[in-house]
Amino acid sequence: MRFPGVLSRLHSINNPDNLAVQLQQCVAMRAEAILINEHPSVETISLLQTRAPTLPLYQLGDQQADKLSLHTLSHSDVASEPGMGLWAPETALPNLESWLKAGHQHLIVPAAVFPVVRSLLNIWPLDPHLTSHYLREFSPLISEASESELTAVFMARENQDSPRSDWVQRYMKLERKLFRAHLDH
Repeated sequence: MRFPGVLSRLHSINNPDNLAVQLQQCVAMRAEAILINEHPSVETISLLQTRAPTLPLYQLGDQQADKLSLHTLSHSDVASEPGMGLWAPETALPNLESWLKAGHQHLIVPAAVFPVVRSLLNIWPLDPHLTSHYLREFSPLISEASESELTAVFMARENQDSPRSDWVQRYMKLERKLFRAHLDH
């Protein structure tokens, strides 16, 4: 198994329909691995393994979850500041450039914004100045994001005609720009 560069944190997994939409889009957007913050039920694990059988599943915590086929991500692996630890936390996203400059190549991100973050990681080694340009748009955007806006991104992808908040519209515009041009670099 290839070690993932980005862990896509699932949003609330209590609703099976919501979870199915997230998983379908994670697969479509070529997510590398899934991070589950909540303690999943056996039914949830089964749904995860059925809908995204090729994606490694991770759980944040210091206890082993082998019986559920989850990889465990220890809290000590998550950095508290740039240059420390293996994984840059989700809270690093508003200041992503300083984390990239410190050498972080492994990030925890909300699953909704995986395409943008993966594209930024792909651009960084090739053109840090271009990455900085896109980060000037992404950093304030992610700073303003609420969990409900992040989950609204999934619905916006599902239904192009659905009403959208200003935040979702700005995010989707950035995603279209980056995803098409830079996801595979």
